[in-house]
Amino acid sequence: LVAVLIAGVAWRLARYALGMPLWGDEAALALNFLDRGFGDLLAPLDNAQVAPVLFLWLEKLALIILGTSEWALRFLPVVAGLLGLALFCRLAHRMLEPLPAALATAILAVSYFSVRHAVEVKPYSCDLLVSTALLLCVVEYLRAPRRNALVAWALVAPTAVLVSYPGVFVFGASALVLLGKMRRTRAGERVIWTAGFLLGTLAFFWMLEAVSSRQYTALETPMTTYWKESFPPKDIWEAPLWFLNITAGNMLAYP
Repeated sequence: LVAVLIAGVAWRLARYALGMPLWGDEAALALNFLDRGFGDLLAPLDNAQVAPVLFLWLEKLALIILGTSEWALRFLPVVAGLLGLALFCRLAHRMLEPLPAALATAILAVSYFSVRHAVEVKPYSCDLLVSTALLLCVVEYLRAPRRNALVAWALVAPTAVLVSYPGVFVFGASALVLLGKMRRTRAGERVIWTAGFLLGTLAFFWMLEAVSSRQYTALETPMTTYWKESFPPKDIWEAPLWFLNITAGNMLAYP
């Protein structure tokens, strides 16, 4: 396990150190940082791009502090990628026996896309980080129902939507699991936590709507056209072929 983790960290850092030229998607997003202030990054982005606002702000801050090099632009993604790998290792060992936990960590450590996206000016490594952090908080609470795990989850959850749009799915699922677990607590405490969760959920989705709706409204037609083959078909008899294409295609084909 130690050898695999060293290899995974070394591969990410070596790829980061190369300072490779930005490719098309990276450049399309990075151009938004050059002539926009923090407030301007709340508006629809140029070049048909969409990204969470906190990710955009942190990227802008990195450029202000570190300059406009490839290394500055990729600093946040590589840090998130390394932290995500570390948290995943912890999560695997909290859920599995040592050997399968090591194998699961090894898959993430050396998978091509997990390494590549950890060194790209896109929020994908942040998606991995916040999703893993939310899951780890839930697992820790299920193993030992202590308030510190709930507090950690409550702190990570609002950050998730601001730095990772897919994090909202993990947030929703983890909230349902935690609510189910809290049904077994004392009545008064259960009421307090349930009310807090419901209010937090409403605030969470309001935040998501507030920060993302302007971006997506501006890109509704091109986004719908670009991703239309990725969603389930309307005709039920086409679903098996769609499922095969999705699960055996480029998105989930590695490793």
